[in-house]
Amino acid sequence: MDSSGLVNTVEAKDDMVEDQVNQSEQQSVKSSRCPPTLEEEEQTYTPLETRQNICRTANAVRVLSTLGFSITVEVIMETVNLSNSLNLDIHEMLGAEFCVLVAEGEAERRSLIKKKRSKWVNQNQASSPEDNPLNLL
Repeated sequence: MDSSGLVNTVEAKDDMVEDQVNQSEQQSVKSSRCPPTLEEEEQTYTPLETRQNICRTANAVRVLSTLGFSITVEVIMETVNLSNSLNLDIHEMLGAEFCVLVAEGEAERRSLIKKKRSKWVNQNQASSPEDNPLNLL
């Protein structure tokens, strides 16, 4: 308060906030004027192979979803590996021919699982009841 009874206001600015604003303004001006340096590009660059793998994985999920199959990591990886082994372009994964191949592969996989289960059940039924831990309950 001064002698007249009025409150003097003091304007305080945070230097850090001001510096951040200035830096962001400088960066936006700099980025609009010249292309990024090699060092800046390396920091933001994703290799082509990585991008292709991401797209293949996304397309595998799309195909499996379209076919109505359960989506597990194992099935996704099998689908990605199938597309790689056939040297398919990423866009070709979404075609009808590839969907048929995936459906055939899934049918074969389920058939193998079913055979393994029935073999396991038959082996466990052949053993004596005392050997089966489920009979102890």
